[in-house]
Amino acid sequence: MEARKILQRRLSARYRITHGHIVDYRGVVSPQTDIIVADPLSAPSLFQAEDGTEYVPFESVFALGEVKSAFYANQQPLEKTIDKIHDVRNGLFRPATRRNPLFYFVLFVDSGDLDIEQIANLYKNTPVEDLPNITCWLEHGTLMYTRLAKNGLGEFIPMNYLLSPNLDRRSEEEYAWALMEWGTEERRRGSHLAALVAILSQHLKECVLEPPNVQRHIMLLNPTRYQLLS
Repeated sequence: MEARKILQRRLSARYRITHGHIVDYRGVVSPQTDIIVADPLSAPSLFQAEDGTEYVPFESVFALGEVKSAFYANQQPLEKTIDKIHDVRNGLFRPATRRNPLFYFVLFVDSGDLDIEQIANLYKNTPVEDLPNITCWLEHGTLMYTRLAKNGLGEFIPMNYLLSPNLDRRSEEEYAWALMEWGTEERRRGSHLAALVAILSQHLKECVLEPPNVQRHIMLLNPTRYQLLS
């Protein structure tokens, strides 16, 4: 997939880009994921299929991503992604701290029949922890969760985005999802991709993972026979 190649070129060699499933130490497996950003130093993949699909220990995963060629509302691409995020966040387990929040992004190459009002209703009625951190339409904009501040006219404007909305919100401040357009019209696609890579890079820089307990994963193989040596 071209998106994986682009990310591998743009991100530091400290990170490995692959695709497949993540597995927690209990053996719970995530749905298929287009992009997995993993730590290549802490542990290898548990298994790699002939088509390149990998099974990656959850503890060594920095971020997950979905890539869609186009956005068509009748295919419910965001609704399906929200369900997947919910399954991962609630079904898989690793010791969670403020140092290792899972980052989830979605990239649409073509905007298709995008209707921002419909997206606004979907986001309004979905718990923030089940929403992607970043949703990017290369032709249209980047949707992110932002802290709001008032300008000189008393109007609320987005000031900075939150890498982990479910951890970093403060009750006394105002927040909202904001669709940001980057760059000039003729360079918009490249600018939106660059913004996505930059935000992902910031998350990677700030995220600290605990090394996986590989022994736990090995025990899940459940040997069918054993022999004790005397």
